[in-house]
Amino acid sequence: MRNRPVATIGFVLMAVSFLLVLAWPWLSDLRSLRRSNPTDVAPLPLRGNAADVAPVLILRGHTDQVKVVAFSPDGTTLASASDNTVRLWRVADGTLVHTLSGHAGFVSNVAFSPDGITLASSSWERSVRLWRVADGALLHTLSGHTDWVFDVVFSPDGATLASASLDKTARLWSVVNGSLLRTFWTDVVHDVAFSPDGTTLASSSLDYSVRLWAVP
Repeated sequence: MRNRPVATIGFVLMAVSFLLVLAWPWLSDLRSLRRSNPTDVAPLPLRGNAADVAPVLILRGHTDQVKVVAFSPDGTTLASASDNTVRLWRVADGTLVHTLSGHAGFVSNVAFSPDGITLASSSWERSVRLWRVADGALLHTLSGHTDWVFDVVFSPDGATLASASLDKTARLWSVVNGSLLRTFWTDVVHDVAFSPDGTTLASSSLDYSVRLWAVP
């Protein structure tokens, strides 16, 4: 019984030694990256051809973190959301085409209509906005949510927009005139999605559930 602590200590030392042997190559690489100035640390080598992993374009202009991006249906335009604005970029050369200003809070999501003519944006300022992609003009401001709006999505035919909010509702809006069509009451709604035929809306919720709603 007296030898048990000694044996335990010996076992621990052996285990530590074994782990050090396994970690030694990684520690050696880490030491090789150390420099007197942290900004001088060399990047880790890339696997394969560096040209294969370099970005085609880097789009700059936002003044805060960019949280959301979405391609137009034809792939020629990219929308990005940040700093209370939405920006539209030409994919071919990265040119900034339009800056959509008007939201007074964080822009949480963007979505193109199926025909690419209209862009929807949702915001933590409790509103949804519809924009004309061609010239960046504001078409409608959809007001009615009483808390942050997390998500927006167009129906397959582009006639209806669904929105999801912290106010425990999912809402349907007319894209033509911006009027509220239907309110579905649930718990906090994170995300919404239309079925391919547009007859059903799915909503995901804070209460661990998914709900399916009939779309009028």
